[in-house]
Amino acid sequence: MLQTESPYFQPTPSPPAPFWNSVGIFPGDPTFICGHQSAALTGCGDSWSTIIQGSQDIFIASAGVYSWFSTYSQTCIDKQECQGALVRLTNNKANVRIQNLVTIGATNMVVMDGQGISAASNLNVNTHPFWSLITNLDVGHDGATDFTELIWIDPVIWDMAQPSFTCVPPCHVKLPPYPGPTSTVNYPLMTVSSGTWTSTITQAPITISEWILETVTILADGSDNKAKAAKRDVHQGFTAFRPIAATTPYWPAIAYTGPNGERTVTSPSGPFPTNKIVIDKDIKPWQGYNDTPTYKPCLYFDFGCVTQPWMVSPGPEEPGGGNSDDGYADDSGYDNPEDLLFTCTISQRLRPTIISPGTSSSSSSTSSTATSTSSIKILPTGDPSLNQVTCYDSGETTENQRMLDSATEFCTGLADNIAAIGPGYIHTTSKDFDYNGGTGGVRMVTSFYIYPNCTWKYNMQECQRYLKVPDDSCNCSGIDGKQGGYVKNNCYEWRMDPNRYEKW
Repeated sequence: MLQTESPYFQPTPSPPAPFWNSVGIFPGDPTFICGHQSAALTGCGDSWSTIIQGSQDIFIASAGVYSWFSTYSQTCIDKQECQGALVRLTNNKANVRIQNLVTIGATNMVVMDGQGISAASNLNVNTHPFWSLITNLDVGHDGATDFTELIWIDPVIWDMAQPSFTCVPPCHVKLPPYPGPTSTVNYPLMTVSSGTWTSTITQAPITISEWILETVTILADGSDNKAKAAKRDVHQGFTAFRPIAATTPYWPAIAYTGPNGERTVTSPSGPFPTNKIVIDKDIKPWQGYNDTPTYKPCLYFDFGCVTQPWMVSPGPEEPGGGNSDDGYADDSGYDNPEDLLFTCTISQRLRPTIISPGTSSSSSSTSSTATSTSSIKILPTGDPSLNQVTCYDSGETTENQRMLDSATEFCTGLADNIAAIGPGYIHTTSKDFDYNGGTGGVRMVTSFYIYPNCTWKYNMQECQRYLKVPDDSCNCSGIDGKQGGYVKNNCYEWRMDPNRYEKW
């Protein structure tokens, strides 16, 4: 259990005052960086109540963390403006939970892997001091933040005679798509227009071969606890159950080129037909000490992993396209499974045919036919499945934590150059660390290079994940003794290189 109160004087004077003249005297002094985001997420200029980083198996039964003042004034309390955030959670592992978290005076109760949980959306009282409450906070782990903490089950269960998994209740389970019988859905005719130009687009039927399933919440006693299982449709205990096919929320989108040559994305406005598939297999959950077999979030298609409109992948004639004859970049139906949260793609489970010349017919004598989008140049992004790591395995050694600190500082600094990030972009930094009791120091050189025909959209967590590869995959005999290396794929090179320097 814990309770904290932030310093009443903050944020005056602003850090690193009153120690301006002392900062940077020694080579190992940390650099004070506010970052690119607002103070509400970075905590810049204020104290953190609690930091949990790179940890696992931590249970906090109750926590009251309060910020009562801003420069000795209390007018900030009821507006949640005394400071930006109180609890910082970064790159944690499994089984970290904060129960009965109460905060006062901060805009964000928690910042988890760069994402804030606002105090205003969790207010428990609307009178002074306007305190906020989260009953159960299951901390996102392995660098992936999911405030619902879904357990993603590995598709390997469909190879079992009795599909089953183990979890620690309460379990909010995302089941893998069911490889059941196929079904064909006719894509509606759509009429598009621009000024006097109109065209009717015809699209081939959609063949569905795998079925997205409803999320299941499993409670130890099987009770229907709606408070714990909000927004989930199935609640039960540890008994065998038959999963239910989820409702498809909307139609996949298509793209066409209008008379002015502009590319337009659209989709039918009506509801997607109701799924009539009946799942013919039971799944047996078991209560255990861990969750298994699990899968990384969004590596298989799920409606929560993409936003509307869903878009088809580029064809083989476009940059980033593969060699499959169905017009998709690869057999998975999307270019980069790790980027499903940030790109509009569609999986093979709901795969329409890409528009090609002749598939649309004009509905007006003054109209022109919708054309193929194959002329649209779409720069590819890096595909993590193509990652290749090269370890130096020689030279200067350093600690794992110094590698992580350098990566965090490097990724934060990239945000200051967002406007410049594009094809051919290169960025290199160095960060100096003291040895503990030694005569020399470690200078960590970190760099990122985008190939000339590629692009990258800034994402703090993705940057950190790439830079962790040469850390996690090299010098694996222990947590320290790291010598660095680099990882590259079809679009990027990320490098971490510790070097010796002489400090004076």
